[in-house]
Amino acid sequence: MTVVGDNHVASSLEAAIGALEQLAGSLRQGGFAEGAGAYQRMAEVLVAQRLFHEPEDEADPTGARFEHLGRLAQEVFELLEPYTSAMRRLATMAPERPDERALAAIRDQLERRGRRGATASVLARAAHVPRDTTDQVLASLVADGSVVRRGTGEVESYRLASTLTTRERS
Repeated sequence: MTVVGDNHVASSLEAAIGALEQLAGSLRQGGFAEGAGAYQRMAEVLVAQRLFHEPEDEADPTGARFEHLGRLAQEVFELLEPYTSAMRRLATMAPERPDERALAAIRDQLERRGRRGATASVLARAAHVPRDTTDQVLASLVADGSVVRRGTGEVESYRLASTLTTRERS
């Protein structure tokens, strides 16, 4: 196995990051994400219409137009699919994002408890979030510094870092 030099890795990584930042920016700026819902609805409507459309006669142009639409959709899919396949592979390098609903519910519980904080099991029950998800959310919040963990014996509790007093911070 050949070891790739750090400079080569760093330069290819920076080139890829630059390319993906540009692509993501272009897609965001072009309203790509906002348009997804409209395309989903369009697909639902047109597939249903195609299923229930009965041509009035052999010369009905609607059938040919549905076929043309299908070919266009296939072309767009074939253009986008290699990108989505590559992004799916690259996305495996990203750290797992905590469930946004769980994150909000746990953060809300921590805010309610203030300086007292709470154990992971109490937070899980109060936030109606599975314990393993609670553990993942708390680990990410501790890692980013917004939550502090403190232990007393075998019991660990968590509270928002913003509730620490000046003395506790030093």
